[in-house]
Amino acid sequence: MDVTAIRSTNLQALVADLTRGGRNKRDAALALGMSGSYLSQLLGGKPMGNDVARKIEEAARLGHGWMDREHAATGVRDGTPPTYQVLRMDPETIAAAISLVRHTFALLELEHDNEDDGTPLAFAYEYLMERQEQQVTPDNLIDFSKRLAQKLRGNDENAAQGGNDRGIGGSDRRPRERREAG
Repeated sequence: MDVTAIRSTNLQALVADLTRGGRNKRDAALALGMSGSYLSQLLGGKPMGNDVARKIEEAARLGHGWMDREHAATGVRDGTPPTYQVLRMDPETIAAAISLVRHTFALLELEHDNEDDGTPLAFAYEYLMERQEQQVTPDNLIDFSKRLAQKLRGNDENAAQGGNDRGIGGSDRRPRERREAG
Protein backbone atom coordinates (compact mmCIF):
# COMPACT_ATOMS: atom_id res chain seq x y z
CA MET A 1 0.00 0.00 0.00
CA ASP A 2 1.43 3.41 -0.91
CA VAL A 3 1.59 6.35 1.51
CA THR A 4 -1.46 8.04 -0.07
CA ALA A 5 -3.63 4.98 0.60
CA ILE A 6 -2.17 4.55 4.10
CA ARG A 7 -2.91 8.17 4.98
CA SER A 8 -6.45 7.85 3.64
CA THR A 9 -7.08 4.69 5.69
CA ASN A 10 -5.61 6.27 8.81
CA LEU A 11 -7.67 9.44 8.36
CA GLN A 12 -10.85 7.40 8.00
CA ALA A 13 -10.03 5.49 11.20
CA LEU A 14 -9.14 8.70 13.03
CA VAL A 15 -12.37 10.41 11.94
CA ALA A 16 -14.36 7.33 12.99
CA ASP A 17 -12.70 7.57 16.39
CA LEU A 18 -13.38 11.32 16.65
CA THR A 19 -17.05 10.97 15.66
CA ARG A 20 -17.95 8.45 18.35
CA GLY A 21 -20.39 9.45 21.04
CA GLY A 22 -22.68 11.61 18.94
CA ARG A 23 -20.04 13.89 17.43
CA ASN A 24 -20.19 14.61 13.72
CA LYS A 25 -17.61 15.10 10.96
CA ARG A 26 -17.70 18.85 11.48
CA ASP A 27 -16.61 18.29 15.08
CA ALA A 28 -13.85 15.98 13.84
CA ALA A 29 -12.72 18.61 11.33
CA LEU A 30 -12.52 21.24 14.07
CA ALA A 31 -10.54 18.85 16.28
CA LEU A 32 -8.11 18.33 13.38
CA GLY A 33 -7.80 22.06 12.68
CA MET A 34 -9.45 22.14 9.26
CA SER A 35 -12.74 23.01 7.65
CA GLY A 36 -15.48 20.44 7.25
CA SER A 37 -15.33 20.77 3.46
CA TYR A 38 -11.58 20.12 3.37
CA LEU A 39 -12.01 17.06 5.58
CA SER A 40 -14.72 15.83 3.20
CA GLN A 41 -12.36 16.31 0.26
CA LEU A 42 -9.65 14.28 2.02
CA LEU A 43 -12.13 11.55 2.93
CA GLY A 44 -13.34 11.59 -0.67
CA GLY A 45 -9.92 10.74 -2.03
CA LYS A 46 -8.04 14.03 -2.31
CA PRO A 47 -4.35 13.16 -1.80
CA MET A 48 -2.92 14.32 1.52
CA GLY A 49 0.45 16.06 1.44
CA ASN A 50 3.18 15.88 4.06
CA ASP A 51 2.27 19.24 5.63
CA VAL A 52 -1.37 18.24 6.08
CA ALA A 53 -0.40 14.84 7.52
CA ARG A 54 1.92 16.50 10.06
CA LYS A 55 -0.76 19.07 11.02
CA ILE A 56 -3.30 16.29 11.58
CA GLU A 57 -0.81 14.38 13.75
CA GLU A 58 -0.12 17.50 15.79
CA ALA A 59 -3.79 18.40 16.19
CA ALA A 60 -4.70 14.83 17.19
CA ARG A 61 -1.62 14.58 19.45
CA LEU A 62 -0.24 11.63 17.51
CA GLY A 63 3.40 10.77 17.08
CA HIS A 64 5.29 12.22 14.12
CA GLY A 65 4.77 9.98 11.10
CA TRP A 66 1.69 8.19 12.49
CA MET A 67 -0.34 9.05 9.39
CA ASP A 68 2.31 7.43 7.15
CA ARG A 69 2.36 3.98 8.81
CA GLU A 70 -0.11 1.13 8.69
CA HIS A 71 -1.62 0.32 12.09
CA ALA A 72 -2.89 -3.05 13.21
CA ALA A 73 -6.65 -2.95 13.62
CA THR A 74 -8.18 -4.03 16.90
CA GLY A 75 -11.74 -5.22 17.14
CA VAL A 76 -12.22 -5.16 13.36
CA ARG A 77 -15.38 -7.26 13.65
CA ASP A 78 -17.10 -4.68 15.82
CA GLY A 79 -15.95 -1.76 13.65
CA THR A 80 -13.50 -0.35 16.18
CA PRO A 81 -10.89 1.76 14.38
CA PRO A 82 -7.17 1.10 14.68
CA THR A 83 -5.63 2.18 17.95
CA TYR A 84 -3.07 4.93 18.16
CA GLN A 85 -0.70 6.06 20.84
CA VAL A 86 -0.79 9.68 21.91
CA LEU A 87 2.66 11.22 22.20
CA ARG A 88 2.93 13.04 25.50
CA MET A 89 6.23 14.46 26.59
CA ASP A 90 6.79 16.57 29.67
CA PRO A 91 8.69 19.77 28.76
CA GLU A 92 10.42 20.02 32.16
CA THR A 93 11.64 16.44 31.91
CA ILE A 94 12.87 17.05 28.36
CA ALA A 95 14.88 20.06 29.55
CA ALA A 96 16.32 18.02 32.42
CA ALA A 97 17.16 15.15 30.03
CA ILE A 98 19.05 17.52 27.72
CA SER A 99 21.02 18.83 30.67
CA LEU A 100 21.64 15.32 31.98
CA VAL A 101 23.03 14.16 28.62
CA ARG A 102 25.24 17.25 28.30
CA HIS A 103 26.65 16.84 31.83
CA THR A 104 27.08 13.08 31.42
CA PHE A 105 29.08 13.37 28.22
CA ALA A 106 31.21 16.09 29.82
CA LEU A 107 31.78 13.87 32.88
CA LEU A 108 32.73 10.92 30.65
CA GLU A 109 34.88 13.29 28.54
CA LEU A 110 33.15 12.23 25.35
CA GLU A 111 31.84 14.25 22.43
CA HIS A 112 28.19 14.08 21.50
CA ASP A 113 25.82 15.95 19.22
CA ASN A 114 22.08 15.57 19.99
CA GLU A 115 21.23 16.68 16.46
CA ASP A 116 23.35 13.85 15.06
CA ASP A 117 22.17 11.24 17.57
CA GLY A 118 19.15 11.75 19.82
CA THR A 119 19.20 8.25 21.33
CA PRO A 120 21.08 9.21 24.52
CA LEU A 121 18.54 11.98 25.01
CA ALA A 122 15.67 9.49 24.71
CA PHE A 123 17.52 7.19 27.14
CA ALA A 124 17.91 10.11 29.60
CA TYR A 125 14.24 11.06 29.24
CA GLU A 126 13.13 7.49 30.01
CA TYR A 127 15.55 7.35 32.94
CA LEU A 128 14.16 10.56 34.47
CA MET A 129 10.56 9.47 33.88
CA GLU A 130 11.23 6.16 35.66
CA ARG A 131 12.69 8.04 38.62
CA GLN A 132 9.91 10.65 38.44
CA GLU A 133 12.50 13.43 38.49
CA GLN A 134 12.64 16.68 36.57
CA GLN A 135 16.00 18.03 37.69
CA VAL A 136 19.61 16.99 37.37
CA THR A 137 21.06 16.10 40.76
CA PRO A 138 24.48 14.75 41.69
CA ASP A 139 22.83 11.42 42.48
CA ASN A 140 21.04 10.95 39.17
CA LEU A 141 24.01 12.36 37.21
CA ILE A 142 26.36 9.74 38.68
CA ASP A 143 23.84 6.91 38.32
CA PHE A 144 22.88 7.85 34.75
CA SER A 145 26.55 8.30 33.77
CA LYS A 146 27.27 4.76 34.93
CA ARG A 147 24.27 3.38 33.03
CA LEU A 148 25.10 5.26 29.85
CA ALA A 149 28.78 4.24 30.03
CA GLN A 150 27.72 0.62 30.47
CA LYS A 151 25.34 0.87 27.51
CA LEU A 152 28.06 2.48 25.38
CA ARG A 153 30.56 -0.24 26.37
CA GLY A 154 28.00 -2.87 25.39
CA ASN A 155 27.65 -1.23 21.98
CA ASP A 156 31.45 -1.11 21.52
CA GLU A 157 31.71 -4.82 22.37
CA ASN A 158 28.89 -5.64 19.95
CA ALA A 159 30.60 -3.65 17.17
CA ALA A 160 33.93 -5.41 17.86
CA GLN A 161 32.15 -8.76 17.44
CA GLY A 162 30.77 -7.64 14.08
CA GLY A 163 27.29 -6.81 15.35
CA ASN A 164 25.28 -4.17 13.62
CA ASP A 165 23.02 -3.21 16.53
CA ARG A 166 24.18 0.31 17.13
CA GLY A 167 21.92 0.80 20.16
CA ILE A 168 22.79 4.26 21.37
CA GLY A 169 23.74 6.11 18.27
CA GLY A 170 26.51 5.75 15.83
CA SER A 171 28.49 8.94 16.26
CA ASP A 172 32.19 8.93 17.09
CA ARG A 173 32.50 8.80 20.86
CA ARG A 174 36.25 8.85 21.32
CA PRO A 175 37.50 10.98 24.21
CA ARG A 176 38.03 14.59 23.17
CA GLU A 177 41.81 14.52 23.31
CA ARG A 178 42.09 11.40 21.09
CA ARG A 179 39.49 12.81 18.66
CA GLU A 180 41.41 16.06 18.26
CA ALA A 181 44.73 14.24 17.80
CA GLY A 182 43.26 11.65 15.37
